[in-house]
Amino acid sequence: MLGGRVCHAHGGRAPQTRKAAQRRLTEAQTTRALARMDADREARQKALRPWAAEIAAERAGAPLTPKHTAQRLRQIAKEMTSVAGALRREAKQLDEQAS
Repeated sequence: MLGGRVCHAHGGRAPQTRKAAQRRLTEAQTTRALARMDADREARQKALRPWAAEIAAERAGAPLTPKHTAQRLRQIAKEMTSVAGALRREAKQLDEQAS
């Protein structure tokens, strides 16, 4: 039985054994999902690191200068898009070289 620790002949069919096996499977699925979420969060943080301080500073000043902050955040987003495009082009070139 998936998630079980004993065979059917030695207690694997018992309701409490099945329940424990299901609990272990659910816990394993939850652990994997949390690990994926954590990895995604870390990847986003790493990708934003070059701009993180500037974004934080702009957000801090937003109550005083909301129009300027909005404009600067758009500029930062444009820079990020530009960097992402350059990385995609570089990856494409490497893929072509590998072929």
